[in-house]
Amino acid sequence: MSFPAPQPAVSDAGRTGRAIGIDRGVATTIATSDGQMFRAPRMGKREQAKLARLEREKARRGKGSARRKVVVARIAALHQTVADRRRDWVEKITTRVAANYDVVAVEQLPIRNMVRRPKPKPDPDNPGQYLPNGAAAKAGLNKGIYANCWGLFAKRLGQKMKACGTTLVEVPARYSSQQCRKCGHTAKENRQSQTVFLCVACGHGDHADHNAAQIVLARALPAPTPGPGAAPQGAGTARCAHESENSGWAA
Repeated sequence: MSFPAPQPAVSDAGRTGRAIGIDRGVATTIATSDGQMFRAPRMGKREQAKLARLEREKARRGKGSARRKVVVARIAALHQTVADRRRDWVEKITTRVAANYDVVAVEQLPIRNMVRRPKPKPDPDNPGQYLPNGAAAKAGLNKGIYANCWGLFAKRLGQKMKACGTTLVEVPARYSSQQCRKCGHTAKENRQSQTVFLCVACGHGDHADHNAAQIVLARALPAPTPGPGAAPQGAGTARCAHESENSGWAA
């Protein structure tokens, strides 16, 4: 989908200097630092059943046959319907965010690298054979990344905020899902499940995606004056996303 015309500015009626951090995920597409959660549209049950029926019908048709081409076209049309629904969702959510916040922080995610297929692992003990390389699990993750429109979301949000003259900030993603927003302690054990975050150092509990979104926002804001206690770990260096048009978001 292309947008050749200049992006018009979005109404600033609700911004009033607010800032927000956004965490992108697979189970929850968008989680924000102020507690909002959004999920990109999925293929409905009826659509899934229709797709399964069409795939079975395609398997029965001879390769290169006219009937097979008709079935393939129907499958493509079904996927296009779902893709259009997701693009419409992205437009609505990015417009809402651009209209309500002056500063938006997102993680730097090298999406093109993240969706690459794992390389084959030759078995040194059996020439011509290969060891498991996690390709099936990686394919599932890649499918989730594409279905959640990570690249399109960030691209359209960046275009809209640039047109408004507001700020989109990229921050390092390293350990954002494992770092405690309350005390700064970073540990793999803090992320107890897909949804549960419980800091093993201070006991702070939260929804894991909400905690990650707060970390993203904290990394984008100016560092506080050093004081007693542990400083947040792994903050890295934030940068304005408008500095580069080739940020690696598109996938």
